[in-house]
Amino acid sequence: MKVTPYTPQSRSRWDDFIATSANGTFLHLRGYMDYHADRFTDCSLLIEDGPTGRLLAVLPANREGDTLVSHRGLTYGGLIVGRRHLPDCRIAEVADTIAEWCKANGIHRIDYRPVPHIYHRYPSEADIAALLHRGATFTGAVISSAIPLREPRVDNESMRQAARKAVEAGLRTAYSTDLTAFHAILCECLHERHDAHPVHTLTELQLLAGRFPGHIRMLGVYSHQGTLCGGILLYITDTVVHTQYIATTAYGRQHGAIPLAVSALYKEFCGTKKQYLDFGTSVEPTTGQLNQGLSTQKYALGARPTLYLRLTLPI
Repeated sequence: MKVTPYTPQSRSRWDDFIATSANGTFLHLRGYMDYHADRFTDCSLLIEDGPTGRLLAVLPANREGDTLVSHRGLTYGGLIVGRRHLPDCRIAEVADTIAEWCKANGIHRIDYRPVPHIYHRYPSEADIAALLHRGATFTGAVISSAIPLREPRVDNESMRQAARKAVEAGLRTAYSTDLTAFHAILCECLHERHDAHPVHTLTELQLLAGRFPGHIRMLGVYSHQGTLCGGILLYITDTVVHTQYIATTAYGRQHGAIPLAVSALYKEFCGTKKQYLDFGTSVEPTTGQLNQGLSTQKYALGARPTLYLRLTLPI
């Protein structure tokens, strides 16, 4: 096998591979990864079969000193593999090849975050086993919360009542491209609750939504007067509908805007090819500790725990 660092000339080859991979999502496409390229020293890798030059895997990554990070600007990085041409038994060879390349290039550690299994189009977790066998250790396991879309929803009665209350108050849901209004509500929510701000600026969200209109959508919740009082920004992959951001006004919180929106999403996507409605992690932005109130709220909506893992491999 051979490792080749990513260059802009590799973009079409990279993107074509992601589109047909077992576990890649649109976040791994260069149009998404490169929107914040100025913040990271890209060190993405392409792993090829030596004799044929066939692309076997790619690793979205950036470099921080002597550490290869997969990838700090993404929710998850991980080794992206094809559905063919790379049996599980050869993933260990891929790990060894990457480790040898790192060693030769002054990298002494890999900070690795695999793609969570719920995002896989085809099962692909041999990378975790290969890294553990090579001496990696788990250095993080953050709880996320997801509703399986192919099973009956198990939300509690209070959430069902809140959704009915929203309907009685005249609230309705509709998709919208008005990210300006949504982002303003989001900024206010994060400031009030966490003294924080969104990871994405309004300009960045508008850029990404323009690049990926089929993958990034905003479901708004509107009052009977037509005013936006809440919404959910969705990242939609082949298997998962992910709530990237959730925000409401005080009026929306009082009248059950989010339970109504979640109910609408479940009804829309259950029975489709999507497998999960993923609410993401429930951690405090500053401490990384579990936000029990937020986790409990997701549980009440019918979501159950899944893990976003992190491993460290010394080279």
